[in-house]
Amino acid sequence: MVASLQVFAMIWASLAGMLSSVKFSEDANETELSQVSEGGGLYSFGSTVAIYNPHASRFVQMNKDSNTMTSKASSSIHLEMFERWERFIIVNAGNGKIGLHNTHNNRFLKLVGGAIYTSPVKDVISLPSSGWDNEKFEIIDGGDGEVGLYNRHNRRFVSMDGNGRMYASPERGDTLPESWTHQRFFLVPAKPYLVPGSVVGLYNERSQNYLRLRDWDMDGHRPPNPPHFPSNWGWEKFKVLDAGAGRVALWNHVHRKMVKMDGSRVHVSPETAGDRFPGGWESEAFVVIPILPNEHKIMLWHPGNERCIKMDGTSVVRSSTRSAEDLSTSWDKETFKVVVLEDAPPN
Repeated sequence: MVASLQVFAMIWASLAGMLSSVKFSEDANETELSQVSEGGGLYSFGSTVAIYNPHASRFVQMNKDSNTMTSKASSSIHLEMFERWERFIIVNAGNGKIGLHNTHNNRFLKLVGGAIYTSPVKDVISLPSSGWDNEKFEIIDGGDGEVGLYNRHNRRFVSMDGNGRMYASPERGDTLPESWTHQRFFLVPAKPYLVPGSVVGLYNERSQNYLRLRDWDMDGHRPPNPPHFPSNWGWEKFKVLDAGAGRVALWNHVHRKMVKMDGSRVHVSPETAGDRFPGGWESEAFVVIPILPNEHKIMLWHPGNERCIKMDGTSVVRSSTRSAEDLSTSWDKETFKVVVLEDAPPN
């Protein structure tokens, strides 16, 4: 049975079947199990997931050194923060279909004929509504929390054999045979690098400044004892908002405004409530690039401008133009360390 958008939650709620099976390793904690089994909106468009084949004990992987999809062995279903190639954002591809986008590579998973590839470079918000049928998939309920990823254009499923080789199944309809273990996956929720609902400070080590939102513009502010974040600061605190398609917005509670990048500069939005991201706003929506995830360091890249937020001394400006997949650790003015000040409230 094809899973339409209306029944996504029902299918993902079936992940509760994993709790009584061998599909979770012992080091998956109770919170993770609860999140997976209860769904809790984790699988809405814009959610970050890992694609795990329990029969091969491997994650699907988009490797920068290959134009074909690869896999990574893992005895644990828990995805570590440094595992960037194994993270996929669920993108609305229209008509009950999804795209699976890897931010680090700035490409989509693609099925062509009998093989699984990476797409050409394409931003997460730029999956064409027409064409690009090889990058569009339907989620098929496999029971017990397992799903198949079916490409209707090619009439094939994404597949992984016992050695981790990625391939496309033989042609067939949109039903998943019980004996087809190569085509059965778990979509495992992966913690985003900026969690919506959390409150963070963003620290640039080169300048020793935190990103600061003033009533009229953005700048950098050095704390008395870098990198310690003073408890009485307010302009440097940002609530992370879900901006759709895996993007985030940064809202300051003092001025009730968001960080904004338009065609000429980085500045601030009009006032807004901060309880949700306003519809139609694009200048305030950024893609989080995990440039050094082990050190909790990110870049904030704007897909419409193809530029990052840059801390040049105390000035906050736009970087030069660069595609997301080409961003480098050498860009230290564009690199910010995430300092979590308040965790996101429980769902």
